[in-house]
Amino acid sequence: MAARRARTATKLQRTDAGPKTDRRRKTVPSPKNPEARSELALAPGPPALRRALLALGGAYIAATFLEGVGAQLHRLVWRPLLFFCQIAALFPTAATHSIEYRAQGYACSNRVLEVDVRPFFPIHADDKESRFDRAMFFYRTDRPTMEALEAYVLREYNRTEPDKLGGVVFLSLRIPVPKPGSPFPRYERKPLADYPSEQRKVWYFTPHDTVQRRCKEGGP
Repeated sequence: MAARRARTATKLQRTDAGPKTDRRRKTVPSPKNPEARSELALAPGPPALRRALLALGGAYIAATFLEGVGAQLHRLVWRPLLFFCQIAALFPTAATHSIEYRAQGYACSNRVLEVDVRPFFPIHADDKESRFDRAMFFYRTDRPTMEALEAYVLREYNRTEPDKLGGVVFLSLRIPVPKPGSPFPRYERKPLADYPSEQRKVWYFTPHDTVQRRCKEGGP
């Protein structure tokens, strides 16, 4: 009984010695006055969680920096997460060319003519959000997609035109942007023939023998 009273008295003495210290705060000496002490607030959570968050934040900053300087991290970082690391490299350089996508057709009358695909893609037909432009932008090097796009354009064109097409050419125009300070003309859709060959790049075309076979068979 006496021992229990002694332990209780010791606890009371410790309690009366000063206020309880919050585990989330600790006192540190002041740099200007070492004798004075100020409270330093700690982040919530256990130390292991704080270390993990610190490592995660450092890895994010490093990935953002590497993407900004041109490093390719798509093999190391999961694509949905990599998207948020590319904020520093959205527009690293000024545009020097305006890109347009156009189409030509190989007619069975041995003519090569420009095909206006805008009636075949009515959603955003007059701007670069057209389904044709989006397909060319993302899949211009994917042959199955280009073959499906070719089949659609041929079907829609040959449905109404008497001079049937046996094949297509899908290409892009790289139109130089005027230098800063020079006049910037309003956009105008010009015929494909107005652009020199050095501003054109062919991405897909129908082989010549395929065009001849289709025309002999009466069209695609």
